Amino acid sequence: AAAAAAAASAASAKVTVSGLSAGSYMASQYQMAFSDEVSGAALYAGGPFPCAKGSISEALTTCMSASPRGPNVGELTERARNMATNGLIAPIANVASHRAYVFGGARDSVVVPAVVQAQAEQLAALGVTGDALVHKADLQAEHCFPTDTCCKACTSLASPYINNCNYDAASESLTHITGLAQPSVSPVVLHLYVLDIKDLTPSGAQPATLSLADRFFVYVPEACWDAECPLHMSLHGCNQLYTTIGTDYVMRTGEAGWMEANGVIGLFPQAVAKAAVNPNGCFDWWGYLNTNYASRSAPQMVTMRNALQLLADVAERQSKLEPYESGVSTVVDADADADAAVVDADAAIGAQ
Repeated sequence: AAAAAAAASAASAKVTVSGLSAGSYMASQYQMAFSDEVSGAALYAGGPFPCAKGSISEALTTCMSASPRGPNVGELTERARNMATNGLIAPIANVASHRAYVFGGARDSVVVPAVVQAQAEQLAALGVTGDALVHKADLQAEHCFPTDTCCKACTSLASPYINNCNYDAASESLTHITGLAQPSVSPVVLHLYVLDIKDLTPSGAQPATLSLADRFFVYVPEACWDAECPLHMSLHGCNQLYTTIGTDYVMRTGEAGWMEANGVIGLFPQAVAKAAVNPNGCFDWWGYLNTNYASRSAPQMVTMRNALQLLADVAERQSKLEPYESGVSTVVDADADADAAVVDADAAIGAQ
């Protein structure tokens, strides 16, 4: 009964999604596959759906460097329409009701501006137009999540791929897609939890076989612990694994601080490396798991959807979430100093 109530709640209260790079491609896939359950997307340094078409070589060329050619928006949009017609994704007409924020750094050398432009063009072709669509392309940024506090120089291409560009992209994008506009505050590490996902994978699959960590991060603002709150899912990029950058992607992009101020619960799925097919711990946006990677039956997206449904139910959420400090004991924290700094609400997040 609780699971049914959670599913109904998740379906009636639509979620928003965001992601960087591979996470942007995955967020776009989720937006399209479950367009009936999504109301908006903030997409950083990604491209149109389904760009890779099941090919790693297409992913690395057309969908990143735009060489020898960039994405064919017309072809990809028609492919998306056909996927909807065949029931692989939700009806494509739903996308026209979404709000979208598309970001591409003007100096991005990994996913070049032409690819990001194609993503914006596809969303416009699907009916996300006028004030509903923002395409931010004038920031002189490399391949990164741009912030106004953390962590590298704006034109730097370096881990953790979170750059100080004197621009609070998290607040700008999430306010645009949700309409919630309270100024961000410092995130609170005590509001960070973990969710064991071993019971949320399809057919009882072990998370590692799906290139997923055993636990996802969940940020729950104080006001939301006992209350129903909007849900947002944020997806990291390749080489932004917990074992590589600690909780930087969860706590230092600005999204968690915006969530705290605006009463939004954040789900932060975590990928892990999978030898040979996914050595950099990317979410599956080119088909390394199976050919249905971009459909409603894709195992990573099914797991994410199950997690969102659980979080929509207050009682289920309270019973399943574990405090971050004790809940990730099997993973070495690669950035304990950064996490300690977040505890101090007056500290400058991301100062290095």
